[in-house]
Amino acid sequence: MTAPAPAPGTPGKKHRPSSGFRQQLSYGLPVAVSLAVLTWSWSTMRGEQDRASRATGHARQAQQLSRQIVTLRDRPKPIMTATIDSPDLVRQVSAAAAKAGVDAKELDRIEPDPPQRVTGTVYQRIPIHVILRRADLPKLMHLLHTLQTDGNRLQTEQIRLIAPRDEADPAIWKAELTLSYMIYSPATDKPRKGSS
Repeated sequence: MTAPAPAPGTPGKKHRPSSGFRQQLSYGLPVAVSLAVLTWSWSTMRGEQDRASRATGHARQAQQLSRQIVTLRDRPKPIMTATIDSPDLVRQVSAAAAKAGVDAKELDRIEPDPPQRVTGTVYQRIPIHVILRRADLPKLMHLLHTLQTDGNRLQTEQIRLIAPRDEADPAIWKAELTLSYMIYSPATDKPRKGSS
């Protein structure tokens, strides 16, 4: 006669996994871990590939716009007959920034210098200093391109890029720009002939 099975809740023999189950576990666990590591590596690599692809696209776009800026810079400079009032200048630069996708709050300063006589000519050059707190290169190039086209007459003279200290995105820069435009302004302070 066989012994009755222990009632539920009474201590009995512990069930031990069979040696076949342990062997399957010893093979299956490393495979599962390897698959998890492989999946994580693949998704991380895919994310990095996407970032690299976007960065390459941005670099191509910035390069194309910079070539257009160089072409525009080498054209004869348009000459104006009067200076641009500060509010109009701010409006013009702000509109170009908006068109380039630069947020208005990133425009830190738009400040013209006094006119400077171009030696030996009837022209004056008016430099303008613009500071952008943060922008990526494609937006910056688009802004500069827009400032030289679309009815604007501002020329790019100098670009200074600074890596912001507290910026996590390496594609973002602080930019200090020097723009300018020319006005026709014959000198009126020449002494008349015959005066002392």
